Amino acid sequence: MDKSEFIKSVTSQLGTKKTKDYIFLSGFFIAFSFFVFFAIKPSLTTAFELKEKEKELTIINNKYENIVANIIEVQSKVESVRDKLYLTNEALPVKPNINKLVKDIESSGGKNGIDVKKININEIDLKEQDNQTFKSLDIDMEVSSSFPNMLEFVKDLSDQRRLKKIKKITISRDQQEASTSSTLKMSLQLEGYYL
Repeated sequence: MDKSEFIKSVTSQLGTKKTKDYIFLSGFFIAFSFFVFFAIKPSLTTAFELKEKEKELTIINNKYENIVANIIEVQSKVESVRDKLYLTNEALPVKPNINKLVKDIESSGGKNGIDVKKININEIDLKEQDNQTFKSLDIDMEVSSSFPNMLEFVKDLSDQRRLKKIKKITISRDQQEASTSSTLKMSLQLEGYYL
């Protein structure tokens, strides 16, 4: 078959309905493939990525909502105790306020029939120390009284607003006085706190 006959045969075949349908379908599938690859696939990929982002953002949103709810709860608690903030300043004053602390101890002792023999305040470091949230001062005391009065004195000390810690209590009595109503001697080590 020569070249011209082959061309005639092909052109005659192109004119048939079956060939036109095959050519149309082939062209359609090629165009559809390009359309799927360049238009639909990126849209589907974007849709799936957006769905994943939506899940991540929903989780983050829930976390933020919990944080905001906690902040609101803390704020409402602060609002409810705002009028009582002076108690915090009295419990932990900014300065050592040694005079006030000694006065509180002495008034508690006088109220409970305690004879304060000695109050010794140990060294206080007044320099700023950034690494501590609060500072302390040590107080050594010697008092004398009956046991019930001493119990009331210790209870009264713990009921005061100023934050104090009783580190050590030593109670003794004079061996020469052996009666049950004898006067007891008490040594106390207190630790007072300030900011």
